[in-house]
Amino acid sequence: MAAPNLIENGDFEADAVGEFPAGWADFPTPISPPSAAVHVAGAAGTSGCLRIRDVADGKTSGLAVEFPAQDRIAVEFYVAFPAGAGRVFNFWTREPGGDDASQINLAIQGGALQQFNDKRMRWEPVTTKITASEDANSDGDLDDPQDTLVWHRLRVVADRHTEAVDIWLGRPGEMTLPEAPTATVRGYRTDLPFGSINLAYGRLTKGRFFYVDEITVEGGDSIPPTHEIPEPPPIKRLEIWEGEEPPVAEQAPYLDYVTFSRVHRAIPGEYQFLHGPAIVDFKGTLFTSWANSLVNENSDSETLRGRRSRDGGRTWMDAEFIAPGFEGAERHSHGVFLELNGKLWAFCSRFGKDTGEACNFPGLTMEAFVFDERTGEWEARGKVAEDCWPMTEPQRMADGSWIIPGLDRHFRAAVAISHGDDLTQWDTVKILLGPGKHCSETTAWVTDDGIIAIMRNESPHDPAFCCAAISRSTDNGRTWTVAEESNFPMLSAKAAAGVLSTGQRYIVSNSGLKTGARWPLTIAVGRPGAKTLCRMWRIRDGRTVQPLLQGNAKDVGWQYPYAYENGGKLYVIYSVGKEDCELAIIPLESLRVE
Repeated sequence: MAAPNLIENGDFEADAVGEFPAGWADFPTPISPPSAAVHVAGAAGTSGCLRIRDVADGKTSGLAVEFPAQDRIAVEFYVAFPAGAGRVFNFWTREPGGDDASQINLAIQGGALQQFNDKRMRWEPVTTKITASEDANSDGDLDDPQDTLVWHRLRVVADRHTEAVDIWLGRPGEMTLPEAPTATVRGYRTDLPFGSINLAYGRLTKGRFFYVDEITVEGGDSIPPTHEIPEPPPIKRLEIWEGEEPPVAEQAPYLDYVTFSRVHRAIPGEYQFLHGPAIVDFKGTLFTSWANSLVNENSDSETLRGRRSRDGGRTWMDAEFIAPGFEGAERHSHGVFLELNGKLWAFCSRFGKDTGEACNFPGLTMEAFVFDERTGEWEARGKVAEDCWPMTEPQRMADGSWIIPGLDRHFRAAVAISHGDDLTQWDTVKILLGPGKHCSETTAWVTDDGIIAIMRNESPHDPAFCCAAISRSTDNGRTWTVAEESNFPMLSAKAAAGVLSTGQRYIVSNSGLKTGARWPLTIAVGRPGAKTLCRMWRIRDGRTVQPLLQGNAKDVGWQYPYAYENGGKLYVIYSVGKEDCELAIIPLESLRVE
């Protein structure tokens, strides 16, 4: 059998510092000078290597070497990367003339080497057996005895006619590869020929970089074919839905005797983005709140606004500011209400302050406001918890303290726990997620015998069955079991859960199995005293007319529900197309299950 065709062999020994290596170019965004993105470490004639840096506003920028179209390739090189959160390495292949990754799309992020799976539309771990380099200022000179880079040898084989990608990764600091692949995973955008390899700098987290050396690319049928993708192991799901078959939301009946009220409509040219509403009754007046941005989700114009109703939700007063936002990079966003000892509290998220850390919500804190009945205004009480975004109505625990389910600055599940009835001091506790799991927006069932956190599941075991993730606490939220998957269908979106005064547990969520979008909006309940759910109804279904106005991250649907029980009714408030706000008032009698 003929030897593979050697397409590229880069050792970077003779390449000039601060220049693109011979045969390489930037793609697709031109970078000038080259040293803004790439630096050839080591003087000419010594052990040179590439040092790839991040660049601002270069979301798809990278260093590329192109070659004639290939059906099967093997790429091998050494890589070293620094410690730190976020993405510190990204390597992908590209079809000839294409502008997106194809088949191979590797990254190091979250302490793992990962490949993007386009069937599941998520990054999936290849291995966590990698070691970061402590010396962030290394020049990459392998002849330097003081150099502390930890090199990893990597080999990747892919074939356009299969979905499989074989990946070999050597042990940190060792120059050999294992005999068998470390993993065989599904590729990204398969059945495309290979026309280039690419090292990203625009896709790196701010302030990050990585080193590569001794890159070889081979092509041809003499490269051994890829292995079969292993079947995922079976999974035992925690039962929170009664019965073997999950409910089909699209076939669930509609609720009887529901009253709907349009709380707020977006006004063109004003606050066009709305999300995350909440509601509470305070001394006969309904108070609502939601995040409002001028155009885009989580933008620096975001504030917490709301309306009040004195007639049970039939009519609504003018919109008011609860948390007004800031002139600079910080902003306020949606939160929750709590009435305690005759006072009405609002807790909301505050983030946007640059802390130098790579995360979704830099500088995230929870800030408190108290309603002044004398003036009719909201008074700021300052930051009351670090690293927590409140998502669900506070609930009293068995020990007398309060718990607010939410998420942290990395968009991962967390809760805030009060110091008894002192609502100015809260401790943030992270929920254990386990390798490869990503769970975020959290709600909970709180009972005398423990707490069950119900989480948005960003990494379902089976992409055809997106379900709620579950974690348990038996010590009033101080420690949690590792997140596991449940048998309850729930799309990747915020839900609202609780226990009704009837003793029935409930979940309000987007539970559709077919649409993949945030509809229908459903409510599932259990029998009084039962620990599982057994009936489901649709609250809203079908595509919304909204969104009608410009704005990023908008989509059709009935979204981000918040539930609050009062006076024999369950008030479910939600955003409509991330523009408007609607309220469904459900008599508890409509949720009765014998």
